[in-house]
Amino acid sequence: MKKTKKELILEYVETTFGATGARFTDIQKFIYEHNHPGKTYGRNNRGYYCCALWDGGMFAGRKGHLVKGDNRLEKMSNGRWKVVRTIESKKPTDDEYNKAIEYVEKLGTLDSIYDVAMKYNLSAEQMKELYVVRERALHFFH
Repeated sequence: MKKTKKELILEYVETTFGATGARFTDIQKFIYEHNHPGKTYGRNNRGYYCCALWDGGMFAGRKGHLVKGDNRLEKMSNGRWKVVRTIESKKPTDDEYNKAIEYVEKLGTLDSIYDVAMKYNLSAEQMKELYVVRERALHFFH
């Protein structure tokens, strides 16, 4: 499954910096170079993506998307950013997986597979199985 930019950033901070945490500039550099393949982050790009790390200031309800949610970045006292995860990815139960298959069989649309896979947190292998189920369903109904 395709990861969100937020998840890519969280994984980058976790795997590259661990408990030490990443500098603001490290995060900016990573996401700039991810969003602009072949380009290098430099002084002229300072501040890039900073709204995603904004704490909302006096607009408390308007935090950036990287600092809110169950899995997020949090600023440490040394000024670096660490990953906080309150919800871990969980493997779907057999019942959830069977419900997902039933759902795709009923809908039979390509978009529904991705939606179902995200909803039930299915693995790539399980998602492939859903494509097979979808093809069977489309063949059966057409």
